[in-house]
Amino acid sequence: MQNKLLVILLAAAAVLALGFPFPMSAQPSQTIDLVSRARVSAVYDIEVVPPYAYALERGILRVLDVHDPTAVREINALELESAWLKLTLHHRHIFLTGYGQPMAVLDISDPTRPSWMGELAEFYGTMNDGFEIAGDVAYLVRHAKGDVSAAEGVPLLFDVLDLADPASPRRLGNLDLGVRVRTLGGPGIAHADGRVFILHSDQIIIVDARVPARPRIERVLPLPEGKGFVDVEVHGDLLFLLQHRPERGLAVYRIREEGEPELLGEAFDTRLLIPIDLIVRGDVVYATFKVEVDLAAFDVSNPRDPLLIYTYTIEDLWAAGLGMTIVDDRLYVAGDGGPTPIFDVSEPQAPHYLGRWEFEGGWVGDVLRTDDLAILTQVGGGIIVYDVVNPRAPQRLARYQASHQYGPESWQWNVTAAVDASRLLMAYETLPAELMDISDPTRPAVLGKFKPKGLVHAIMLTPKYAFLGYRNASSWWLSTSGGGIEVIDLSNPKDPSAVADLDLNQAVTDLALSQNLLVATHPDGSLTIVDIHNPTQPIILSRFIGSGSAGVGSSGRVARIALSVDGDLAYIVQRDIMDMESASGNPYFGQGTLTVVDLQETTEPRVLGQLDFERRNIWDLSLAVYGNRVIIYTGNILIVDVSNPAQPTVLEDHPFPPGQLWVGDWVGLALDDKHLYLGAAEDGLFIYRLPPGLDNK
Repeated sequence: MQNKLLVILLAAAAVLALGFPFPMSAQPSQTIDLVSRARVSAVYDIEVVPPYAYALERGILRVLDVHDPTAVREINALELESAWLKLTLHHRHIFLTGYGQPMAVLDISDPTRPSWMGELAEFYGTMNDGFEIAGDVAYLVRHAKGDVSAAEGVPLLFDVLDLADPASPRRLGNLDLGVRVRTLGGPGIAHADGRVFILHSDQIIIVDARVPARPRIERVLPLPEGKGFVDVEVHGDLLFLLQHRPERGLAVYRIREEGEPELLGEAFDTRLLIPIDLIVRGDVVYATFKVEVDLAAFDVSNPRDPLLIYTYTIEDLWAAGLGMTIVDDRLYVAGDGGPTPIFDVSEPQAPHYLGRWEFEGGWVGDVLRTDDLAILTQVGGGIIVYDVVNPRAPQRLARYQASHQYGPESWQWNVTAAVDASRLLMAYETLPAELMDISDPTRPAVLGKFKPKGLVHAIMLTPKYAFLGYRNASSWWLSTSGGGIEVIDLSNPKDPSAVADLDLNQAVTDLALSQNLLVATHPDGSLTIVDIHNPTQPIILSRFIGSGSAGVGSSGRVARIALSVDGDLAYIVQRDIMDMESASGNPYFGQGTLTVVDLQETTEPRVLGQLDFERRNIWDLSLAVYGNRVIIYTGNILIVDVSNPAQPTVLEDHPFPPGQLWVGDWVGLALDDKHLYLGAAEDGLFIYRLPPGLDNK
């Protein structure tokens, strides 16, 4: 580095000596570079060619050696540019579909080294469960071009494909199914004797595809109103349907020559939450579910009296049954964000657990940075800890699940955390807050617990105290919810206790701390400045009225705040807030505003400058401050120059994420002197090198 700098200086001196103009005030490059990525994901689907299994995550395909189910190991992986949800195996090829992406093809001629063959742009808009193969013919259900989330939806299309050349499937026939869809979920699809059964909403569309060039709608079977079905299989004149409302489980119907299908029998259980997939094998139906029971087996030898005969629960809160497959009397279940189990089903009525792949995934809500660690909070309740001493090669150290001990019913959507040196504090939606010791990051340990007064959306942590910004949990609407700041004494870590509660009559959406000043933001972008010289007696110094809306919505992140290093400036980002009862359009797109506020006169804060920007495919905003740069996640990474606070200026609008992944509702940001850390839902941790030459002062 020193030699490189010397060369640059000598070159500059030479230019000056020659009399050429030299831009002495030139700005350094603003480009940020992605240096590494640590994945936190789910396993959506699985296919098997013994002794290898192919597990599909978000943006990656993993190759597993499964010859010994008690010692499954990963042997290879293939990075994917986009996210797909479903794998379908055809000889030595794998087809990828789902998430509205074009169909794609992988070659597994060498089973340990899958290779990318390409996307099939002609077959766009693939649905999450709309692809089936029968011999060398495939049936594809997809949506037409357009915005699936639009109020009017988009048409649902059907294709018959010739797979004689898997690398270049040929369309034999196509059909508009005459219905419109507003979601990528479903439709369930099954085939039998040249007919395709497409489960859409409260009906089954039967397509006669015996003449592939001329598929036609043969019949539409109405299903009972008020019942929700998610997947279908067909055997003879029997329909097997997974039902999720009002009861949950399996329903068996008989197709009659005319009219509605005849209900034969049902097998329901309150534990069968969020059904996903089913397979019929002889007289047994296997089904996967996403919450309490992950795999269930039903005896359907008597269709009028189906019986729930087996259930299996993966003992991991993140785990769930998503996709599954049966090969050679072995049943493989895609275990979502947790372990992937394998069963012996040589006796179909008595599945026998053999072993599992100990995969650990999750869903990142935020990222914290301390010392050599990046700590990812998980929606659901918990943390994942990475060693980032070498940012180019982050090493996973531990995963802790707070809600695991409480069971699946204690899933936590709201997870808020802060870190100070070796202590970390996490607050949840319904569970007690936890003060943790992370001095040994491989073994995070709970020191003490307490119950906060309200639903915590922000935490500032000091060696002796924690300041919790909360809203009253009794109201779902932020605009009608009061709130304040609760102060927790941490001097006895085994028994943290509240020592003050400052009622602000407004929900607190974020907090920032500078010496003895605590600044709280509220849903409308307003501020409350609090003196905490004596933390047990916080004093309101002033209130700054924001220019935002009334704060309608349920999110705690509608307004965020960060301070300059000296604490003289506050940077507030706020998204436009929609009344969800009357909202039209897509709430993931809209506007955002950066406001720079002068805090030098704490009793009279004033606006210095503002910047409006677009919010793209994201629900809430997040920000971090690096010297005279404010970094905002807007759907892209927005780098703003605030060296002149009166005129914030966009320096770079950096596309994110790489490829065509979608990161979820929000992205967490954290910084150190050289790197930017982004925690992005199932896409995990992204680490970027910051532009050289920026001083964090």
